Amino acid sequence: MPILSISSRVVQGYVGNSAIVPGLQSLGFTVWPLDTVVFSNHPGHGRFRGTITDPAHLLALLEGLQELGVLVDCQAVLSGYLGHLETADVVAAAVTMVEAANPNAFYCCDPVIGDDGRNYVDPAIVTAIIEKLLPRAHIVTPNHHELSVLSGVTQNHENLVETARGLPLIGPKTVVVSGHRRSDMVRTWAITPRTACWQEWPWRERPINGAGDLLAALFLGYWLADGNSETALAQAVSRLAHVIDTPSGDRDLDVITGLAADGC
Repeated sequence: MPILSISSRVVQGYVGNSAIVPGLQSLGFTVWPLDTVVFSNHPGHGRFRGTITDPAHLLALLEGLQELGVLVDCQAVLSGYLGHLETADVVAAAVTMVEAANPNAFYCCDPVIGDDGRNYVDPAIVTAIIEKLLPRAHIVTPNHHELSVLSGVTQNHENLVETARGLPLIGPKTVVVSGHRRSDMVRTWAITPRTACWQEWPWRERPINGAGDLLAALFLGYWLADGNSETALAQAVSRLAHVIDTPSGDRDLDVITGLAADGC
């Protein structure tokens, strides 16, 4: 069944839908991408060109899918980088439309807000994610910094699980927290109301564009297979680590080569 993915796109590199689509396709899913922005490359390179997609245009595309009658087939909605404040309303509308057509569909919110202690989106977008999207999500995939922003609680090693469980999600309430660094290792957690598990891998010192996008996609895909958060986390982190370690140069992942070499 298809997954509707509302996120960014770049021409060069693998960020947002440019990473999400091949990641989910490698697991056998059909993906319907709605691109919230189209940039030449990730802004982290210091320069880029491109445009933010008009939210009205995104809504029109979504309404086109609704009128076609295909949303009944949609298994999940995945949202990432919004780019525009009003795009949060489009995501909320997408969740409403898909759930109306298929009550068994799920919503996974990747709250792309910031990293390393700083936000790189407008504060109004942060508020929209917290107020309009987080309460609609079954799964949320923040990094360590984003968990602090969503919860209003500064994270440390002791309160991470408790904080994640306090986020106002709807059932089955799964929180995937990445970027929890411990010395020269980094942990990624999958936390539910009753369980908490983690996978640990060596910390990579270089910036890695698109890793969070691909992690969200892979976790969602594996989780949809059987609803087991621990298994989905192990599979998603293992594949992401393999892609990260595939030589690509500079700060961009080589998603296609990495996924193909992984043999899945």
